[in-house]
Amino acid sequence: MKQPEKKEEKKSFSDAGKFIDQINTLNQGLANEEVTNGLYQTCDLLKQIDIVDQEDGKVDPKLNKLYEYYLPILTGILEDYKRLSDSPIQGDDFKKTEIQLVKTIKLINEALKTIYNSLHESDYMNLNADINTLQSLLKQDGLVEAPFKGGK
Repeated sequence: MKQPEKKEEKKSFSDAGKFIDQINTLNQGLANEEVTNGLYQTCDLLKQIDIVDQEDGKVDPKLNKLYEYYLPILTGILEDYKRLSDSPIQGDDFKKTEIQLVKTIKLINEALKTIYNSLHESDYMNLNADINTLQSLLKQDGLVEAPFKGGK
């Protein structure tokens, strides 16, 4: 009797769950609302990236770099920030650093959005090709005068 073929599964290097847990733990008790909201967005973006990554079936080098370099650096920064934010005295240096942290969190979130969109590039190209094909067929068969042009 022939045994069923084993479907080769993707080996995922995703550490998204680990980083989401770390960031959420570090986010607890932080007083700066901009920092906490930014970190909530970071975790949400990581969840979305992980979903696409799990569905994709391919290992994306951008994600390896994300998990091996960018997120470990971010969590290290957050550990230091949390330690400093627990200090009873926070001077000008802390405030300047906090402003830089907010900017950095915004920057990482923009990078995560870019990564997320890049994971969908081929989906967008395929969808646009299908749309253009259908519009051309409808026009070619005389069912419409011209393909619909987007706009207002």
